[in-house]
Amino acid sequence: MIKFLQLFPVILLLIIEPFSFVYNNISSFIHIFSLIYMLSYILISKKINYNLIFLFVLLLLSFIYPFFISYNYIAATESLIRYITPIVVLLYSYSIRFSFNMLLKFFILYTLLSFGYQIIIYLSIYYGVDNFWFFNEVRRGVYSSNTVFGILRATGLLGFFDIYGFLNLIMFFLIHYFYIGKYKNILLIITFLAVIFSISFKLIFCFLIFCFLIKKYRLKVLLVSSSLIIIGQVYFINLSDELISQISKRSELYITSANSARAESYVVMINELKNLNFFGKGLATFGGPASTKYNSPYYDEVNFDWHGLELATTDTYYPHLFVEIGLLPSLLYLFIILFPLFNFKLKIKKIKILLIIYFTLLFTSIFTFALNDIIYMIFSLLLIYPIINSCDKKKYELL
Repeated sequence: MIKFLQLFPVILLLIIEPFSFVYNNISSFIHIFSLIYMLSYILISKKINYNLIFLFVLLLLSFIYPFFISYNYIAATESLIRYITPIVVLLYSYSIRFSFNMLLKFFILYTLLSFGYQIIIYLSIYYGVDNFWFFNEVRRGVYSSNTVFGILRATGLLGFFDIYGFLNLIMFFLIHYFYIGKYKNILLIITFLAVIFSISFKLIFCFLIFCFLIKKYRLKVLLVSSSLIIIGQVYFINLSDELISQISKRSELYITSANSARAESYVVMINELKNLNFFGKGLATFGGPASTKYNSPYYDEVNFDWHGLELATTDTYYPHLFVEIGLLPSLLYLFIILFPLFNFKLKIKKIKILLIIYFTLLFTSIFTFALNDIIYMIFSLLLIYPIINSCDKKKYELL
């Protein structure tokens, strides 16, 4: 019963996630309910990390100024809920810190179900059946399949390729470090394929870097990468050209030239830091969904260029963070999220997996709003304290 109570908000969030693209209001309600549930569980169980609580209180105090100078208190409240989401999940992670075995088994089973569903999706497309509505993207009520190279990006049961890739990247290394059993290699292959077929370039980049750094996978990464390149050049010349084109476009958008809303948002952030914006321009003023939903005047103030696109967010977390709450609260915020790393008694294996989780989350947030998305938090920060408190001498089996 206790295990179910601990998993309940996770199960609820994973069930509602694919429907969030159409039923956004219900999804938002479930997200808030899940946060309230987590806080209630923390208080009732009395399993509290008082150092984190102290830092959390300091953070809440730092939110007072940006909240009250906001142009719209309703928008500011929505934004505040998003800001506190990672901290609540981290506190909840501590309260269930001895449940690593349960979480690992649950996420492995969910990964398998999601992979199985993705196979059904691909088969349905092959046979011309198009009734799996939530693997499509929904932008402002318009359905469109998210494809690259003419291939539908894998989304599994989550409905979004980036979150699906994120889940499987984390699961690959959790299985590598903690799982033992005759199905280990099969699970590693499944999660590897899921990351690749999500066709999320930033996650594939992270995945290959991590694998290359692990001696066991170094040669395999080189062989697989070389084989794919050779096969692409020989048999799929057009596909190879498309891959190079896609990488070139993304490099131009995010690195070599500021011709996208994402790149523009970093220009705004740098200007604010140059102007010594220590305490922020106000919650919900820039970058996040509340800022566009409630028509923040800040975009006009800085002559923000959306480059002809109508987007709900700038898809860049750090400009949103540093512009809205300022330099000092932002540094405190990031310190709290990274706080579990300041445990100098950890074994090297745990340090490695924690660094993989944190790096992937923080790197992904350069291009997305992963750091205040509750589903990303479930696959990352929720695991932090259970990993720290897992048995050093134990390997975990699925059955």
